Amino acid sequence: KMLYQLKIVDPSEYSSNCTQPQLNGTNLSPEELGNSTLYRGPVDPANWFGIHKGYPNLGYIQNHLLVLLLLVFEAVVYRRQEYHRKQHQLVAPVTETIFEDISREDLDRGLGPCAKYFLNYFYYKF
Repeated sequence: KMLYQLKIVDPSEYSSNCTQPQLNGTNLSPEELGNSTLYRGPVDPANWFGIHKGYPNLGYIQNHLLVLLLLVFEAVVYRRQEYHRKQHQLVAPVTETIFEDISREDLDRGLGPCAKYFLNYFYYKF
């Protein structure tokens, strides 16, 4: 998709005009033929594959930038935690969970420990 956005790619160079079929060669009415995008003007074949020229290009890289931003945020958080632990001589937790003292056996001890366990589980999964 990104190569298609280059200035050297000119859709008008390879767009083609489709000729309307004769009335006895199709089951479409003359009104439907006139309203069809195939017969109004030049047709860019890239549009059939979901590719089109767009300005600005930010729309194409927006999701990539968001993922990159999330990865940078994650790295900053991990570095900050590591720095804080070294500065205060703290030991890193054995498991990377929110609540370290909650385990599978705590599920039946009440709603609070159950919620903590599931928060740990979803944090572990995601």
